Amino acid sequence: MKRWFSLALVLPTAIWLISMLPQGGPGSDFWTLRGNSIILSGIVAYSLMAFITLLATRPMWLEGLLGGLDQSYRLHKWLGITAGVLVFVHWMMEIVPKSMAKAGWLTRPAKSGNAPERIFEFLRDPAKDIGEWLGYIAITLVLLALIKYIPYHWFRRLHKVFPLVFIAATFHAIVLLPDALWPTLSGVWVVIVALAGCLAALAILFGLDQRGKHYAGSVQNIVRHADGVMEIHCRLDDDHLRFKPGQFAFVRFANTKDPHPFSIASSDTDPRNISFCVKVLGDDTLRLMQSLTIGSRMQLEGPYGRFTFADGDSAQVWVGGGVGVAPFISRLEHLAAEPAAQRSDSDLHFFFCTPEQSPLNRRVADLCQRAGVHLHLIHQSRDGNLDLEKIRTTTGGLHEASLWFCGPFGLGDRLLQEWSACGLPDARFHREYFRMR
Repeated sequence: MKRWFSLALVLPTAIWLISMLPQGGPGSDFWTLRGNSIILSGIVAYSLMAFITLLATRPMWLEGLLGGLDQSYRLHKWLGITAGVLVFVHWMMEIVPKSMAKAGWLTRPAKSGNAPERIFEFLRDPAKDIGEWLGYIAITLVLLALIKYIPYHWFRRLHKVFPLVFIAATFHAIVLLPDALWPTLSGVWVVIVALAGCLAALAILFGLDQRGKHYAGSVQNIVRHADGVMEIHCRLDDDHLRFKPGQFAFVRFANTKDPHPFSIASSDTDPRNISFCVKVLGDDTLRLMQSLTIGSRMQLEGPYGRFTFADGDSAQVWVGGGVGVAPFISRLEHLAAEPAAQRSDSDLHFFFCTPEQSPLNRRVADLCQRAGVHLHLIHQSRDGNLDLEKIRTTTGGLHEASLWFCGPFGLGDRLLQEWSACGLPDARFHREYFRMR
C-alpha cells in the first residue's frame, strides 16, 4: 500500500513542478508562493479524489495490482483522509491570507490595471462557492472516517454522495485552473484525471461499476456462541460460486441494512454450501445475531481477496485470533477434504489465539488433525500474549517460512514489527487488512 500511496502523492506533484519550470518555478515572494501552493494542493487533492472514486468501483484488475480488496479499502481510507486534509489546507490558504490582508496584517500587491479575460471567467464565482462547500464536506467525511462511534450505516450512506462531490470538484478544478497551465503537462493531467474520475463516478451512480458476481441463497443453520460469535451455514441456489480458501464475500442477510464483508469459513470443495463466522461488532451484526432465523434469504457478492495461502515458501505459519479463524477453517477443511494436498512433513503450524472455553477449539483441533497441521492453542490467561519469539521457539525457526495472519489489528501490528526487526522479508508476511472504516 505504501508504494501506491506515495505514487498517488508524488506523481501529480512532479507533474506540477515540471509544468512550472518554464514559468520560473513556484516563486519566492509570499503571495506568489501562496498562489502556487493553492494550485498544487488543489491538483494533488483532486487527483487523490479521482483515485478514490476509481477504487470505489472495486474493479477486479485493480484489486490484483493492489494485492487484494482489503489493501484497496485500506488505500482508499488513507487517500481519502489525505485528500480531506489537502482540501482543508487548500481552502485555508485561500481565505486566511485574504482575511489577514483585510485586517492590515499583510499587504497585498497592487493589481494590474488591465487584467486579461480568463477562460471560464463567467463561471469563476460559482466555482469558488462550490469550493467552499467542498471544504465543509471534506472535513465532515474525514471526521466520519476517524470517529468510530458514528454508526457504520450513516458512514456508508453519506459516502454514497461522494460521486456527486467528485463531479462538483471537477467543475471547480476545470474552471479555476490557471490559463497558463492548460497547455502544459498539468493541463493534460487534469483532463485525464477528470475523465477517469467522472467515468468512475457515473458508473457508481448508475450501478454500472465492475463488481463481483452475485449469488442468492438461504440460511440453513445457525450456531450462536456465548462469546458473541455466530456461525452461519448457508446453501446457495446454484453451484456456480468458485472461491479459494481464505477469500471473503460481501453478504447481505434479510434482516441487515447493508452488505458486510465476511471471510468464508467453509471448504471450496462444495460450492453450494458456504459458511461464515460473524462477531458482534456494531448495530448491524448485533441485529443479525438477535434476529437471523433459519430459512432467511441472503445475497452474496464475490469472492474477493488474495489471502489464499498461495506462495512458494517451504513452510507456513498461521496465526489467527477471534473471527480471524474463519479463513484458516476454510483452508483446513480444504486440506482435510483433499488428502493429496496435505503436506507430508511438519511445515504447517497454526497458532490459534482463543479463549480457553471457546466452542470453536474442538472443531479447529479436529480439522488440524485431519489436515496434518500442527495446532498450538494460545490462551492469553494461561500463555500470555503471543509474540514472534514464541512462534520461532515452537516452530524451530522462521527463515524458510511465511507467516499468514488474520485477527486483532493490535496483535498483527506487533507481529509485523517484530518480523521486520528480525530482518525477515515483509513479502513473506501475509495479512488480512480488511476494515470497512
